[in-house]
Amino acid sequence: PQNPLSNGIPRFLSQDGIELQLDAWRSQPTTPGKRSSIQDGEIWKTLRGTDGNLFDNTAERQDADELRIGITLGFDGFNYQRSSNAGSHSSGVMSSCVANLPTHLRYVSMSSRFPCPKELDSDQLQFFMKDYVDDLLQLYDGGIIIKTSKYPEGQRVRVILVAVCCDHPAMCKVCVFGNHSKKEGFCSRCHIPQSKLKTEDAMEHDKFPRRDGLQHRKHAEEYNGLGAKEQDDFFTKHSARWFELARLPYFDPVRMTVIDPMHRFLLGLLISPGIIKTQWFNAWVQTNVLRQRTAKVERELDEIHGLLSTFEMPSWVARLPDQVGYPAGGSLTSDEWKGLALVFCPIVVSYCRV
Repeated sequence: PQNPLSNGIPRFLSQDGIELQLDAWRSQPTTPGKRSSIQDGEIWKTLRGTDGNLFDNTAERQDADELRIGITLGFDGFNYQRSSNAGSHSSGVMSSCVANLPTHLRYVSMSSRFPCPKELDSDQLQFFMKDYVDDLLQLYDGGIIIKTSKYPEGQRVRVILVAVCCDHPAMCKVCVFGNHSKKEGFCSRCHIPQSKLKTEDAMEHDKFPRRDGLQHRKHAEEYNGLGAKEQDDFFTKHSARWFELARLPYFDPVRMTVIDPMHRFLLGLLISPGIIKTQWFNAWVQTNVLRQRTAKVERELDEIHGLLSTFEMPSWVARLPDQVGYPAGGSLTSDEWKGLALVFCPIVVSYCRV
């Protein structure tokens, strides 16, 4: 079932004090040249409304009594039911988070869940995205009138999408870029080929031609007018399909699509591991800096396990598996990778005899 934004926003604005929190970002100090929040970015500062003026909520603009809300869109698939006696069932969740809010409140989201048992492909997802974009266009073009504690007679509220934030496979479905299996066109930012991904050239800024958001939208529109066989050939060549967000007149799929920090820093991507995983597993465990036990001798990993067993931590800090670093320890969740990086490793590794 989908929960339209136009239904969720009135309930969201009915919370006590939420109107003040929506404007709290204006009083935050900023440092020139430093970006510490989404409001410091160029997208937030340059998006325009239907009147051609900046889509902002400052007192200096026209229609200053209107409430302008910026949202981020997230999408991910997950297996909610798995056992040795039953098959895997995959569903998908799309969430809209209010970017105006302070960080500790921002991820209170209005969500929609998509059907299982199989994870949606990009074309199937676009079928469900159509209603979402229809609603978003209405909220951008005309807005809706909502009665709030500050405006009991009603206030016009407009909404704009400022970013799509998800992992790489989901990003490829929402904005329809090529996935990790393509030799070219898998990157949403530039035209780096797969053969160059693990070379020094990949580390050099602007080494490869940048992708262009307008060109990607143009390819999406061209794809929509082709037959099934032509569409397959077109996607192979251009790494682009039709996507519903292309109907938003302001949306730039290249500049406004980002990999979420959880996958980029913690869990990693299909095309590359996360930074924390790279340091722990690839740089330390696989290279035997932190060695596994032999038949007779315990090594650094076992020493780490012994130290970890002495930790007394708050309940909200994720516990690590007893055999972390060994195959028996399994794959870590994002909370476990975060705990490993921020809490456990800085203390424990310094005590190891490496």
